[in-house]
Amino acid sequence: MILEEATLLLTAPPGNLAYHLILAFALAMLFSLAHLALQRDPADRLAARWRLSAAILLSLRLLFLFLAGLAWIGALEGRLLLPPFDRFASALTPAVALWALLGPGEGRRERLGLLLTIVLAGLGAGATVLGLTVTPPEVPFNRTLADLVWGLAGLLLAAGGAAALTYRRAREWPLGAAALALLALGFGLHLTQGQPEASLAGHVRLMELMVVPLLAVAGMRLLIAEPEEVEVAPGTEGSASARQAPLTDIRQVAARAFELMDADTPEDLACQAVQAVAEAMRAEFCLLLGPPTESGEVVLATGYDLIREEPIEGRSLNAGGLPVLNAALSRHRSLSLPARSQAPDLETLRVSLGLDKAGAALLAPVLDNGRLHGGLLLLSPFARRRWSREDRSALEQLAEALGRQFSRLMHSQPGPPPDEEATRAMEEELERLRQENASLAQELAQLTADDASAQQDLGTLLTMHEEAQQTIEALEQEIERLRAAQAQGQEQQEELDRLAKELQLALRELAETRARLAQLETAASNGQPAGTSPDLEAIASIAQELRQPMSSILGYTDLLLGESVGLLGAMQRKFLERVRSGIERMGVLLNDLIQVAAIESGRLTLTPGPVDLMRCIEQAVTQASGTLREKNQALRMDVPDEIPPVLGDEDAVTQIVLHLLENAIGATPEGGEVVLSARVREAEGKAFLFLSVTDAGEGIPPEDLGRVFQRVYRADNALIQGVGDHGVGLSLVRTLTEAMGGRVWVESEVGTGSTFTVLLPLADGRQGAAETAEQQA
Repeated sequence: MILEEATLLLTAPPGNLAYHLILAFALAMLFSLAHLALQRDPADRLAARWRLSAAILLSLRLLFLFLAGLAWIGALEGRLLLPPFDRFASALTPAVALWALLGPGEGRRERLGLLLTIVLAGLGAGATVLGLTVTPPEVPFNRTLADLVWGLAGLLLAAGGAAALTYRRAREWPLGAAALALLALGFGLHLTQGQPEASLAGHVRLMELMVVPLLAVAGMRLLIAEPEEVEVAPGTEGSASARQAPLTDIRQVAARAFELMDADTPEDLACQAVQAVAEAMRAEFCLLLGPPTESGEVVLATGYDLIREEPIEGRSLNAGGLPVLNAALSRHRSLSLPARSQAPDLETLRVSLGLDKAGAALLAPVLDNGRLHGGLLLLSPFARRRWSREDRSALEQLAEALGRQFSRLMHSQPGPPPDEEATRAMEEELERLRQENASLAQELAQLTADDASAQQDLGTLLTMHEEAQQTIEALEQEIERLRAAQAQGQEQQEELDRLAKELQLALRELAETRARLAQLETAASNGQPAGTSPDLEAIASIAQELRQPMSSILGYTDLLLGESVGLLGAMQRKFLERVRSGIERMGVLLNDLIQVAAIESGRLTLTPGPVDLMRCIEQAVTQASGTLREKNQALRMDVPDEIPPVLGDEDAVTQIVLHLLENAIGATPEGGEVVLSARVREAEGKAFLFLSVTDAGEGIPPEDLGRVFQRVYRADNALIQGVGDHGVGLSLVRTLTEAMGGRVWVESEVGTGSTFTVLLPLADGRQGAAETAEQQA
């Protein structure tokens, strides 16, 4: 009874006037708050969305109030316009509220959905008006077919919106979901208990009196959320910078700007500037960003943490995660982002700096005569400070002074003078290298005549000798070029550093050659082949005997995993899978051990003959496919359709490809790509096959290139960065390749990955270039 009286009161004067005024007042308050928030920060997309939503709903209510007033004074026929417009406004309320509550996010499909809903509701309202023109005046609108369609549409929109908010868990979703659920209840009550003799939806209006204020409260909480929260980092409760700082003193900022004049280099200026600006502006974090690069990256040059009073190391940031800051730097404009901003820039900075929240951000470009040097960025994650206009103006002044200082230091900084002492030292080192190579050549020739059994190792040493000679010739050419650069006054410090690294590599290779020569001399004097060991046969025998118990363990593990003897729990299955993986890894290591023992004892026999390279590649890829799937890596093959057969042993070629693939897979991070390519090339009338495997790892440092193909044992050798093989795989690749008359080398650059290339002779080495091209076609 009370419910019916309330619904009748809201559908007839003067109760309907109170209904319109309450809704209009709540929506006007929401619109005003969103408008003020948007004025403070024009980039606040959340405030823009709520202002538009409040404007739409407020316009509908004011227009409805205007039409009701005209109908009350008899200026228009209320029977034709008021019921359709009442249903139109009520149906749009849940749609517009849902669009606002979901937040700015991606939003494109949501905007299209809202626009489509408004268009369909408008068409429905027009069709309803046309239908009422042919309906007798004494027939009420409630309980008609049109009323049923509008009620079902509003019920679906409100219930669907409540479900969507509950599923998405958007901010303030409990209030929003409760409001839309109440509105859905109102539509349901109207469909089941609406007054048949009336034309307006009284139950819906009754619920709207509760729903619209609830939506306004949710919007206000979203718009004013976070600035009142003050979060203090552990150990900083008493810090002045952790409390809300007063407005920036312009005189203090100017004094700090003059302090920046003491730096002598751009690097010192950058480090001093971020600390001085952080202290002057009382910002917990001050970062110096470099200008956006062509590759889409923003460089964090340096920074300062005022809370911990320590510098922040530089790093690269993806410009895709900083669209707002990147756009501001590109346009040479300052920018302020509030803590509640939904821009992805704050999330990117939070993750990069390891913070719980990024807080408000303030950016000013560092400019000098239109030239962009970077940008000063302030963050307030703990005090949650709001940057004022005075702060923005002060930071712009500091950035301008900093830009002038950067330009002055860059123009006045002289280049490094040519280092003549380094050049003379390099010449002396080259002379010593020539003498050592001459001595090595004599020793190699004498050892070749004395010991015929070491021909294979001596051939390798001769190859290393030739490579060292080529390195020396290349170094001589580099020194001549550096002399010319000295005569012209060019800067050469970086070239000299690179040349010194190459000299270190050449010296390391010569030291290895000398060590292997000493081993061969000792072996020749003892009357036994170099590299043999009386324990190798015993090691190989033990390795063979280990295969049987390992096979038994693997068989029992598969039996348990197949649950043939009982069901397994999740933890038990996990442990058994680890046991199986470990046994398989031990099998691979045993195979490598047996092969190493065979090589060292001289029992390795290769049967040279024509080998189908594609077959070897397929076998190696099949064995490595499991590891590729585990690391979610892609294998891209760049191989001609027709490859001529190579001269070698099929098992050895398969092992070479497999070890190179396993090394590339181990060096490449998860989700990366491994590239396998093959090409046929001709040199000196002979054709050779170049097989390359490229990884996407860290790259190998230049000082470690000399030990890539050495046997690495984890007990006494440091692992090499950028190499995925931590055993003897790459060592076997080198031994097997050289045993078949081929060569292997590695090319690497730190940060971009490594490429291992194997050169193998073709079965018909006299094949010409034209014939090779015809086969590749």
